[in-house]
Amino acid sequence: MDEHNKILNAKGQTLKAGGVVVHSTGTKKFILLIYRPKHQDWQFPKGHVENNESLEQAAMREVQEECGIKVKIISPLPPQEYITENKERVFCAMYLMHPLSIEFPTDTDESPEWVALEMVEEKLSHKNLQNYFKSILSLV
Repeated sequence: MDEHNKILNAKGQTLKAGGVVVHSTGTKKFILLIYRPKHQDWQFPKGHVENNESLEQAAMREVQEECGIKVKIISPLPPQEYITENKERVFCAMYLMHPLSIEFPTDTDESPEWVALEMVEEKLSHKNLQNYFKSILSLV
């Protein structure tokens, strides 16, 4: 685990990493969201950082596992910090990403979808994610 992860773990936070994946068609931008049937919610792809994995590696792995596509990181975004319903403190490193392909395989655990930029805030299920997206919109 890298030094950054050790510092965050020392604070008692759960470490996650994920991405805001953007693709464009002409002048129209689309953001990758996933529907998680288990939680019945829409959000950005993200997940737990594994041992000996950098935040960047975890973010790219999570997108690939949840959506079935490979991505490249364009730049870091401000992190998300929140408390879950179970009172778990979470630090989630987020990255602006571009997809290496936009076609999803049919065998993913989650249901990925390209959502038009202007519909993302409305589609996100949680208020903290809606606020996060509004705060980074100028970076997308």
